[in-house]
Amino acid sequence: MISNAPAQPIPNFVTRFQTPKRWLRNVALFCCLAPALHAHAGAILTNDTYRIELKADNSVSLSTPGGGQEIFRPDFKVLYSPDAVSMTTAQGPENCHLWVPYWKTPGGKKTANYFEIVPASNISAIAATATNNTIRWRFPSSSLFSLDAELTLPDKEGPRVTFTLKPLKPGYFSVGYAGAPIVS
Repeated sequence: MISNAPAQPIPNFVTRFQTPKRWLRNVALFCCLAPALHAHAGAILTNDTYRIELKADNSVSLSTPGGGQEIFRPDFKVLYSPDAVSMTTAQGPENCHLWVPYWKTPGGKKTANYFEIVPASNISAIAATATNNTIRWRFPSSSLFSLDAELTLPDKEGPRVTFTLKPLKPGYFSVGYAGAPIVS
């Protein structure tokens, strides 16, 4: 299509970087933003056996060559009690050589269900970053603790999830990874 409108001048982008001060500012801004641009959904960790892709919801898709694909979520369960919880064991049913652990709740109830001992906090990552062969998850703040977790994929090994809980109040903590897919 031909237009009779007057031609617009083409901006000279080079003039924006003519002064050293402005050039340095733009380089510094790029250096600060570059890690954030690298840490986005779609980041992929690979080795000879596994492929892990970071998803937009901070979960990861884990697959193997010729195998299936599973989604692992950055979900943890944290149990906290300001007081010690006592544990005992008892022998299982007759003709069973299994010893079953039992806990006594702060209210005095005896249970073999670990998750009935004290209330649990479910915590999910609110952000994820990927650098090298590591995905680091960031979790919301809590008045009881701070949690850091990461997924690494070493060469010639399977994926590893590690976490660190830093107590912010005195008490007893237990942490479990709860983001594995349900298997029937």
